[in-house]
This record gives sequence, C-alpha cells and structure tokens, in this order.
Amino acid sequence: MTAPLIKVAMVGHTNTGKTSLLRTLTRDAYFGEIANRASTTRHVEGAALMVDGQPMVAFYDTPGLEDSIGLLEHLERCSALDDWVARIEQFLHSEDAQQAFIQEAKSLRQVVACDLILYVIDVREQVLGKYRDELTLLIRTARPVIPLLNFINSPDARSEQWRQHLIRLGLHASLGFNPLVSDAEAERRLFEKMQALNDMLYAPLGRVIADLDQQRRRLRRVAADLIADLLLDIAAYAPLVAKNNPAALQELQAQLATQVQEREWRCACEMLKVFGFRADDYTPADLLIDTAPDDHSWLTLASLKHLGIKSSSGMAAGASAGLAADLLVGGLSLGIGTATGATLGALYKLRDQGGLMVQNLRGHAAVYIGNDSLYQLAARQLTLANGLLLRGHAALQPVQLDVALLEHYRQRIEQAPPAVLDQARVTPSWSSLANQPLAGEREAAREQLTTVLETLLETD
Repeated sequence: MTAPLIKVAMVGHTNTGKTSLLRTLTRDAYFGEIANRASTTRHVEGAALMVDGQPMVAFYDTPGLEDSIGLLEHLERCSALDDWVARIEQFLHSEDAQQAFIQEAKSLRQVVACDLILYVIDVREQVLGKYRDELTLLIRTARPVIPLLNFINSPDARSEQWRQHLIRLGLHASLGFNPLVSDAEAERRLFEKMQALNDMLYAPLGRVIADLDQQRRRLRRVAADLIADLLLDIAAYAPLVAKNNPAALQELQAQLATQVQEREWRCACEMLKVFGFRADDYTPADLLIDTAPDDHSWLTLASLKHLGIKSSSGMAAGASAGLAADLLVGGLSLGIGTATGATLGALYKLRDQGGLMVQNLRGHAAVYIGNDSLYQLAARQLTLANGLLLRGHAALQPVQLDVALLEHYRQRIEQAPPAVLDQARVTPSWSSLANQPLAGEREAAREQLTTVLETLLETD
C-alpha cells in the first residue's frame, strides 16, 4: 500500500535560513542557493525524503515573505468574507496576487497546498510587527504551524523572547534547529512534533523516523568499510627495489608516499559522496611518511613464531598467519615450503619504529608504511567520518578534523591494534595497490576490520 505523500511548506521572512535547513533535512548539499543577501529564493523549490525508494515527505522552500504587513491590511480591507481560509483563496485568484503581492502569493499558494508549515525564525532579530503579521497570516490558513528557531547558538540570539511570543500566539511546539549540524535528536523531535499535530500522518512519519535511524547506522557501517578497505590496501602493500640502488630506494619511498596520499584521498572522496557532501568540503593535510630506519636488525627463525611459521630441518613447513605464496622475491615466486632457513632470515628482516619498514631479501628491499603512520591514517579517516556524521549539509566551510578526537582514535587503535592488520602485513595479495588479483580471504578480513572500526565510530 502506497503511503500518502506528506507535504511540508518551509516559510519565513527573507534570509532566515530556510534553504539551509532544507539542505540539512534532505541531506542535499546542492539544494537551492545559499547567499548572505535577502530574497535568494525567488520561486518555490521542492525536495523529498525517500523511504524504501518511495517519497514520504516533500519539503517546499518558498520565497521569503517581504510585505506581510501590507498583505494583511489588504486582506482585511478588500474582502468581506468572515472565513479567512476563503478570504486567502479569493486573494490567490485575484489580480493582486499576480502583481503587488506576487512573492507573498507564491508562498501562500504553496502553504494552502501543504499539510504542515515549518516557520523559520532568525532569533537574532527582534520580535517586530512584520513577523507577528507573518505568523497571523499562516495561522489563518488553518494549517498546523511549527516554528523553527534558527541561529540559536548566536550570542545575539533572543530565543526566550521568541518562545514567549510564540506561546502568546498559541504556538507551543517550537524547536531550535541548527542547519550546520546534523542533530539526530533534533530531527527526531521535529518529526514527533509533526506527528502530534496531525494523527493522519503518525504512521508514515514513524517510518521516516525509523528510516533516519537506520540511515545513520548504515552510514557508520559504510564509512567503517571504506576505512577498512583503505587500511588493508596500505598495510599489505610491499613494493620491491634493488637493495644496492639507494637512488631507486629513495624514489620508491617517495612513490609510496604519493600512493598512500592518493589512496587516502580516494577513500575520503568516497566517504564524502556517501554522506552527500562535495569533494571540496574537505581539504586534508598531507600524510607525513617517516624515513626508513638506518640500522638493521635480523630476525631469527625462532622469532618468527608469531607469524605462525614452523621450521623443520631449516625449511618453512607452513604459514598459517597468511604468508602469501605469490610474494615476489627477485622475480621468483616464493612458495610455501620452498624457503630455506637462509632465505627466511633475509625475507623477514622486519624493522618498525613508526616509519617505513625496510626488508632485505636476496638483494632486494621491500618498503612498507610503518604502524605509527598506519594508525595515524586510520585515526584521520575515523575523525573525518565522525565529523561528517555530525555535519549539516548547509555548512559552507571545509571540514576541520577535531585534533583531540584524532589523538583519541590514534591512541585507541595503538592500544588495541586490530589483529587483522598484522595478518595483512604478511599477505601482500590483500592490497589492490599491488596490481594483482586480490586473495579470496581478503573479504573476510575486511568484514572483520569493518566491525572493529564501526564499534569505534559508535562509541566515540
């Protein structure tokens, strides 16, 4: 059964932030035009909230009411009808609605076609006669009115004066709303107030509330999944270079830094798109890649037990921790069970001091991103995801990463590193940066890492 489309008119004086509120309510950063000047919206524009592919709530952004005092006086003077709804309908079909009061007529025409009115108030303004007349006009359309108090965080806000004025007009269901912030609780209260004013809309609006909750959970999951994919790509990547060629090694390090930065930016862009933001809504700082350590510490076979490699007669009998069979060593495939003790001694020269790890193997070096850089990368993307979850779609300034939250995430990951990242270190076939087929078990690893990261986003 198709639910009725709920029509909501967004009304108010010019330049009170109606378009900004609609951008945030509809998750559409491209809706309408936002400018610091009066009368930016000149025509009625609409946007819908979808539930299961079906439009449930249609919001209509109306032109600002410019001369409510004059219109109210005109309606009182030029019509003898006692019924104000009929009087307004008569006006909308008159010549004055096409000429002297054309902007007000556009707004009122949409209002009478809607189920509810959201009246947007700039609470930095004084309670003047023009606003009282606007509210009087809207009340006389016999449509339920919910006042939305905008800019409530401004030091110039007169929120309490406005609330008292609204109460005297019989409008008790006002609500503060900040379009620059995605406030799950404020949205829920708004739709609950809409439910209370019209019983016929209770069930469909309940579906909207449930869908918005599910949407936020889904966004957290998708963000965590994008970050997990990024981290596996970076942790498992191990490009090789000739050990006796310092210039080539330096070039590879610079190339790796560029690849990491590009991969991080691709993750950020995908996340911005999923959340409904533009690419220029985030300008990241460069990820600083540390230089390779100078000294070389060789690991013995005994010290490789944490990798799950068993040694028998100097041979590697197995690699349960995920050593890839197709790891390239000097152009040869190093298969499980074919590496001698001497080869393993060269292969697993691991050194990690938070920067690059350099691994010598048969005259070659494999360059990695160190754990400190990897954890910082994870923290940056988690902090970005958190910022986007709380960002309103009317915000015009680029996202600024919260430094304290960034450090919090880094410490959380450093204190309890996801075990799957250690496995990725010895599974190069988990990285798409290597331009080779991805191992089948990578999806299970990604799912595991996604769950860990999603928990971090839910609890912080």
